Amino acid sequence: TAEGLVLPNTVGWLYLNSLTTAKDLVLPNTVGELYLNRLTTAEKDKLRKKYPKITIY
Repeated sequence: TAEGLVLPNTVGWLYLNSLTTAKDLVLPNTVGELYLNRLTTAEKDKLRKKYPKITIY
């Protein structure tokens, strides 16, 4: 499992300790986008508020 992932991007570092498998994400690209495939809309909204400089899909 990947309990705590530190993901580098051009905006900064994002630490997500709630993700449990690598399937939960596609690594962010060079413009600081983060794709979270298995999170609900409400969970994504919380992350958007916490990390406003990172585009979350």
